[in-house]
Amino acid sequence: MQKCEDILPHMSYYSNMSDLGRIARGDVIESVNGVEIEKSKSELEATGGCVRLAVRSKEGERATVVIRRQPALVPDQSHQQATAGIGVRIDREEGKEEIVVISVPEVGAAGLGGELREGDVLLEVDGRDVKGLSCKDIAPLLQGESFSRVFVSVVRPPSKDKLRIGIVRQPAYDVSLLEQIREYKKAVKAEEEKMQQAEGEAACFFIDYKGPSDAMGRPVVMDGAERGAPKGKKKTKGEEKAAKFAAKQAAKAAKEAEDSTKGEKAPKKEAKKKEKAPEEVVEDDNTPPGEKKDMKRPMLNSYSPKHVEAAWNEWWDKAGFYRADENSSKERFVMMLPPPNVTGTLHIGHALTCSVQDTIARWRRMKGYNVLWLPGTDHAGIATQVVVEKKLKKEKGVSRHDLGREKFVEEVWKWKDQYGATICSQLRRLGASLDWSREAFTMDDKLSAAVKEAFMRWHKEGLIYRAQRLVNWDAQLKSAVSDLEVDYITLEQPEKLSVPGYDRKVEFGMFWEWAYKVDGEEQEVVIATTRPETMLGDTAVAVHPDDERYKSLHGKFLLHPITGRKMPIVLDAELVDMEFGTGAVKVTPAHDPNDFVTGQKHKLEFVNILNDDGTLNANCGKKYEGMHRFQARYEIIKDLTALGLYKGSRPNPGMRLGLSSRTKDVIEPVLKPQWWVDCKQMAADAMEAVNDGRLNILPAQHKRKWFDWLGNIRDWCISRQLWWGHRIPAYYTMMEGEERKIPKDENFDRWIVASSEEEALKAAQEKFPGKNVIGASGRGRA
Repeated sequence: MQKCEDILPHMSYYSNMSDLGRIARGDVIESVNGVEIEKSKSELEATGGCVRLAVRSKEGERATVVIRRQPALVPDQSHQQATAGIGVRIDREEGKEEIVVISVPEVGAAGLGGELREGDVLLEVDGRDVKGLSCKDIAPLLQGESFSRVFVSVVRPPSKDKLRIGIVRQPAYDVSLLEQIREYKKAVKAEEEKMQQAEGEAACFFIDYKGPSDAMGRPVVMDGAERGAPKGKKKTKGEEKAAKFAAKQAAKAAKEAEDSTKGEKAPKKEAKKKEKAPEEVVEDDNTPPGEKKDMKRPMLNSYSPKHVEAAWNEWWDKAGFYRADENSSKERFVMMLPPPNVTGTLHIGHALTCSVQDTIARWRRMKGYNVLWLPGTDHAGIATQVVVEKKLKKEKGVSRHDLGREKFVEEVWKWKDQYGATICSQLRRLGASLDWSREAFTMDDKLSAAVKEAFMRWHKEGLIYRAQRLVNWDAQLKSAVSDLEVDYITLEQPEKLSVPGYDRKVEFGMFWEWAYKVDGEEQEVVIATTRPETMLGDTAVAVHPDDERYKSLHGKFLLHPITGRKMPIVLDAELVDMEFGTGAVKVTPAHDPNDFVTGQKHKLEFVNILNDDGTLNANCGKKYEGMHRFQARYEIIKDLTALGLYKGSRPNPGMRLGLSSRTKDVIEPVLKPQWWVDCKQMAADAMEAVNDGRLNILPAQHKRKWFDWLGNIRDWCISRQLWWGHRIPAYYTMMEGEERKIPKDENFDRWIVASSEEEALKAAQEKFPGKNVIGASGRGRA
């Protein structure tokens, strides 16, 4: 009877990768680090480093597979410590509340987003705040099914960086199997002769266990990629060493015999050292600026951009090769360089687009066109203001509010002069064939005058108007931002995120539910929302007119438990899906796009609950006034719970959350009076131009995007609450006895659009005869 062979079944999919191959299904484990399987328990239990397994496949091929030991998140039951992976231990430092990683094995605790390290301070496990928990309490949070993922958030000293690391819970090696194998062998020892196969092959003993098995119920290694292995029987280490040594000795003896027949060994020739070529000395180009380069000089042995490019740009500029001739009879070709923002210097993307446009411009010139390729830079209102503010905060520790508008704008102009010049220098060095005689900046006096004139003309034509509508509000910037400046993320599960200006992580991706009581009755209506703080602005609850559950409530009112507001139950088949949730929808017209439309349709009250900085205003009551909106979220839940109205929370998979691309703050839809452009007729004209062939779009497949966009066009909000940008030429009329300040409940009829404050005052006096107009106040930037 030959020695029994054992199969190791539980190899983690994540830990069986190796430079020398992988474990495959059904492989027999013969030894671990050179130790027979029966004696290898200590080898398997070791932490860190690598483990070497000798295996034999079903086909009889033998191979050695080297596997890196991976950490598994399997907590122990100690009250003082818990194991976060093999050898990774956490503990609470004496006299402190922090839970700290105190030891990590050689391989660490690697995962998505980084790896755990000694000294890391544990903050959260799977979104659960561990503050105040003991290590014993944390242990269950780390437990879970094999191959599931746990997310661990830590602070890493001394930089205080916050990391979120996803680690796979791995079963590693099932060491307990070895004991089961030994017990089984004792039980079947007397039957070994009966188990011997007729062909004399090795008998294999298996045990009954709950791991992976083949059709015969035998334990096997988990799935892995096929590995290549040498054919035939593999020699042992000792045999391999002996063979190598014998081969070396034989070769040495043969060499000595050959030398003895040839006499003395010939002296070794010295290898000639390759002499390094002397470095080419090139004189700097001395071509006078603006003169054509002297090409009679000797050609260089190798390409030198510095010397090849020298002098050409200056000569091209002086000769005017790239200037467009407005008096030329040639057919014109005009193209504008998309003006780079003065937020910084050019990057490789700018170089790409510039090269493509340069190719087009040069090709058109060669075809005989009168080409104008117009250069310039963009003031980039929000983006530039943000980078300058960050610079001031970092270098001087001040904000724009500390400096005041005039001094802050001076700082922005300094930034523009520095980076605008750098951008133009970079474009010149690229060799871009731009008409530099027409270089422009979007806030040059001439362009500012053009913006002002366009605004006044469009306002006169009714294309620009002032209205109170929902805007994307960035509380950090204290300004509206465009749709293009909002980045949306999708949350497939609840997640806590950091929010600028708030020191506590906020949970998103959840539905919170509570009830509104029916006025004068014991009935209640349960609603759900992803933004509990906005309930302070609720002015109605909508239900579907065909929903039998709410037929008896048609025409009735609900009582707001915090503000005391009476809210009508409105019927709306467009807003409400009877099959979703409770079939009842809270309506917050001032803070949700869909609710805004519903509010207009049903003539509901519009209640704005937010100040410009994201805190709650007086409409929310004394308790909540001045409170951060996300702090109010938790306080509202507490108050509703105390009133017995809170019904709990549940995940909202697939929730989309809008973040500001500038500040990463959570964007809030807020009802604000702003300046808008009516885009409907413009969009119709643009689509017609493509349809009748006046405008050609290449490649043709992009026509669909053109029509999809313009066919669903919305009016464009053009005003921003900034200090850097074009001033809107609009003034608010002030009457005698009024504070020289634009009121929150402004009268849109009092706005006067004019080129100056003097002209606005004159126009206001004509518009309001008999009234004592004392002045006009400007507002806003575009």
